[in-house]
Amino acid sequence: MSTVARIGFFGCLLAAFCLSVVPQESAQDATSAADRLLNGPDRRDIPWKVKVWEPVLTYQQRYLARIEGTIEGSYLREKAGHNLVFEVKLGDSEGHWLRGEDITEFRIPKDPPHPIGQAYFLTGVYALPGEYRVAIIIYDRAQGAATVQHVRLHVPPVKGDTLPDLTRGLPPIEFPSRIPFMNWGQGDLRAEREPGWSLARGVEHLPISTVHPLRIDVVLDFSEPDGINLPDYKHAKLTGMFSQSAYFHYLKDMLSMGSILSHLQPSHGCVRVSAIDMSRVHILLDRQDAAALDWKKLEKDLYSVDLDRIDVATMAKQHDRSAAVSRYLAQIANDPAACSAGAQPADRVVVLVSQHQEYPPHTPITPIQPEECQNCRFVYLRLTPYEFESVDPYRDILKPLHPRSFRFYTPGDFRKVLQDLTVELSVAPNN
Repeated sequence: MSTVARIGFFGCLLAAFCLSVVPQESAQDATSAADRLLNGPDRRDIPWKVKVWEPVLTYQQRYLARIEGTIEGSYLREKAGHNLVFEVKLGDSEGHWLRGEDITEFRIPKDPPHPIGQAYFLTGVYALPGEYRVAIIIYDRAQGAATVQHVRLHVPPVKGDTLPDLTRGLPPIEFPSRIPFMNWGQGDLRAEREPGWSLARGVEHLPISTVHPLRIDVVLDFSEPDGINLPDYKHAKLTGMFSQSAYFHYLKDMLSMGSILSHLQPSHGCVRVSAIDMSRVHILLDRQDAAALDWKKLEKDLYSVDLDRIDVATMAKQHDRSAAVSRYLAQIANDPAACSAGAQPADRVVVLVSQHQEYPPHTPITPIQPEECQNCRFVYLRLTPYEFESVDPYRDILKPLHPRSFRFYTPGDFRKVLQDLTVELSVAPNN
């Protein structure tokens, strides 16, 4: 059975001179003509340009291939009225079509209120390493015209892969349920806080061999980085836009990493997830069972934060932010809760994930002292775009506890950290 997904944005490149068309889900019968075209030869009734971009590895450890193109405005203006059905489907190297497709229908009226320019479409697909055949179809039901193009897609294996079984059991492809700018024009998001691609579904294979029960607390710091390097714009509004855009880009990466870390699988034990924003000295999520965590809701809550405002009470807490995070981390690490009712006490480890931060000048650092956290075990994962920084508040906060630290720069680096992390967590605390 076909899965119908919306492409987020299909509209005009020349915004001042063209008609904006709103995507609508197509009914099952609307795709029958496209289905017949799927196995046929390439054809070009509708002039267009299409490109399948080289796949890139994401922090969720899925490759993402973008597919985009334009339909020339001359075709859209030549005849009145268009009912365009856009479909993308992938097949394996043996010629079998894989489950799932992206199908969207767009209607352009016979008498548009503005002249029509080029129409632009964008979608993408998550894919595991392998060889694929991509079919891209545009079918104009109103005019009986169609363009069909088949292209090859090579998704490479991860270089130096230390986790070859990480994506074992996952489907070879998945079409995201949300793509960048799919809500443009609907008044619910500004461009600089565009949420982008939805998280991929499924659970990765991350087993951890443990003798005793192990409780893993993943703590994600969604603080707005103080150390973002921005161009020196004279206009404060431009600087603010780029600052917000950089933050929300980081937010997407953190959600991807948090999602995969929540799938750590101790043979005896459990995983909990917490989320904090120390820019505002605020706890977003407190020790939530990873299996029950609603990532869509967490994402929505994060994007609803007004970055332009910090109230007076929050400003007053800035000087105390290090002490606040020290208290909270020690509270999590000292939490005696077992993984289930009646279960024996578990070994405990806190996995802290953060991006490079610089506290405001003269902000004191309050380290966690060993006597405050006698049985505390920390692993510190740090995403940083720099090769070296002398400033690292979390390093200084955790230093007396001698945490195991990992620093990484790219999704490929993060994959290696995941492998090292599974080894680290398999070791008993006294070792």
